[in-house]
Order: sequence, then C-alpha cells, then structure tokens
Amino acid sequence: MRLEGDPDVIAHFAFPECAAVGVRLWSRGRSAWSFAGFQRLAVSPDGLWSVAAPAFNVDLTHSVPAFSSLAEMYLPQGRTGFVLSRKGSVRLGSINLPLAFPQPDKSPTAYLQFDSIDLDMLVDPSGLQITIEARAATIVGGDEELPVEGLMVHLTVFMPSLALSLHRVNNLSGRVEDPFVGEVPGSGLENSDLGVCDLGSLVADGRVDWGQNGDRYNPFGPFIRLHLDQRWVGIQATNRVNRLASGLLDPARPRNDGPYLRINTGIEDFARMLETNDTAEITVRGSGIGHIEGRTGRDAYEYGNLQQDIDWLTLKLERTSDGLLIVGFGEFHPGKNGQSDQVGNKLEFNFYLPRKLILARGIPLPRFWEDRLREYPAEGAW
Repeated sequence: MRLEGDPDVIAHFAFPECAAVGVRLWSRGRSAWSFAGFQRLAVSPDGLWSVAAPAFNVDLTHSVPAFSSLAEMYLPQGRTGFVLSRKGSVRLGSINLPLAFPQPDKSPTAYLQFDSIDLDMLVDPSGLQITIEARAATIVGGDEELPVEGLMVHLTVFMPSLALSLHRVNNLSGRVEDPFVGEVPGSGLENSDLGVCDLGSLVADGRVDWGQNGDRYNPFGPFIRLHLDQRWVGIQATNRVNRLASGLLDPARPRNDGPYLRINTGIEDFARMLETNDTAEITVRGSGIGHIEGRTGRDAYEYGNLQQDIDWLTLKLERTSDGLLIVGFGEFHPGKNGQSDQVGNKLEFNFYLPRKLILARGIPLPRFWEDRLREYPAEGAW
C-alpha cells in the first residue's frame, strides 16, 4: 500500500508500515468491501492469530458490487475490472490515516474521501489478486484546508485460494483439485482445522436422531454438517469426514441429501440466553419452531412431501471456557404431512462448538473472548 502525489501534502500523514492486511468483502450478505492494515500480529499457543487495532482502514462502503456476485459472474472467466466515478455528493469510499502532527484537541487521524475508484481482479489457481487505485477528493478531520485533491491511494492484496474457499468461492479459473489425504476419526473434530468445510459451512461433533432407524446412507452421526445463522440453525448428520490437502474438511453426504433438520433459533438467540449465565433452557410449542425433511432431493419425487414440522422443542445450552454444548429434544407434529416410514415422531440432537471455532469464525457468543484473555493474558496488553 502506498500514497502518491505532492510530497509536501503527503508529509502531513504518518503513513504506517504494515505486517498484514485484513480483508472483508461483505457483511451479512451485502457488499461492504474494506481493508484494514495492521502493524503488529502474533500467533498464540492455540494457533489463533491476534492483531492490534488497525493503523488504517480503506472503506469502499457499498459502492462496489457485491463480491459474491462478481465471483459468480466474472471471476471464472479470468481477469475483470471496473472504474467507479462520483457524481454530486455520492460517497464512494475513504481511507483513514494517522496524522504526522496531530493537534492536542483534535482527532489524531483524518479521512481522505474518494471520488474515483479503479478496481482490478486477477485470478489464477493460487488465488486472487485485488488491485485498487483510488483518487482522493476531500479531507475530513485534521487540516481540512489541506489540498489533498488528486492524491492517489494504491492498494494490492493477494487472497490465497484457501481464503477464497472460506468465502465460498470455489469456481475460480484453473482451480487446482483439492485431494483427500485421510479420514478424521470419530469425535475428533475439536482439533481438526476448526471443522471448516470446503464450501465454507462447518462440521462439528454431534448427532441427530429423528425417531427412525439410521443407516450408513442416513446416519445419526457422529458428525454433523452445520449451517449457523443469526436466527436459524441447519443440521445434517454424517458418519464420515474426509480431510483435504488444503486442511479443509469434506463431510460425506447422505445418499439423498437428508434428513435435514432446521431449527428457527440461531446465534442471536443463543447469545441472549447466555448473556448472564453459563447454562440456559427453554421449551417452545406451536408453529414456526422448525422442521425436518426426512429424505430430500431425488426422493421427494418418489415419496412426496416428507417435511415434518416440530410440535414442541426443549433446547439446553451449556457454556464452559472450552466451548458450547447445544442439546435439543422434542416431538414432530402429526399434522397434514403425517408420519411416514422416513420421518419419525421423536427428535433428539446435540452438537458441540469448541471455543477456537467460535473465535476464529467470529461467532458473537458472550464471554469466550474474555475466557481466552485469562488463559493468554499477554494478548490483551498491546
């Protein structure tokens, strides 16, 4: 990263040298491109990386098209790029930089606002290179009379293919196959590369019993494929998890992509339940709790609608400094979908989220970060 332009103007900024750049390409499914420069970073004994507060931030707000759309439509074709220009007062983005000579009673940083952004993306089997050239138009904070118009901000970031896989971008041009290198032993996921799937979802130790006889095609566990959202959880049992050469995991899928359990309670609900206590329990009854699909996909054409709504559900949470155990049990509603050979009437499930996974994926559950700081106190002394 660098600034180009009038040296006398650039001298007003204490442009930092950085050890790493943090990249965020979306937030909750929306476009929100931002890049944070960090001067210090460290690896803790548990393998997690820690950084101090960023020295600068490049924020493109919502002006750049969503990365998920670009990846889907353009990146498989190779190189792509575009230029954005501002008309009127539309804000395209900004960079905040520390001032070389801050005033005692004012902010030590100032923002350069952009009126033009030239963004280029070059993809190859090893990853994606993002190059940004942004032109400054105005300054906010510091000496607002400083003639910053025409200063150019240059930023080049390389995202390796593993990082793109975690962003669920797997259709890159010339992508090299990620071969299997072994199988994870049963109930051994706590220390298995955070349980991250090749498509960005999670794998956890757990099981689902839907009141019928499981088999190797529709197993109860001992692993589950997990989709965690703010207000819902999706669970699918699997009996085998393969390790890929990249370090990602690939759960064996049931023959007919089922049964799939959806609970309409998610991370936000778990966080509220655990706000002041380490254990919590609720029981809910009625419609909208969730459902199970006994065997989905191709079997839906053969057997018809196999979705069974949950009639009542008891949910128990148990938090320790090492992780979170989630247990549920209840019954399915004997309503219009009826019982079938593929869907039972009883429901039991459980899964475990280790602390390392919670922190590495940024899952907003209370007090896990504080637990880690007590275990590694030097992390909080930056």
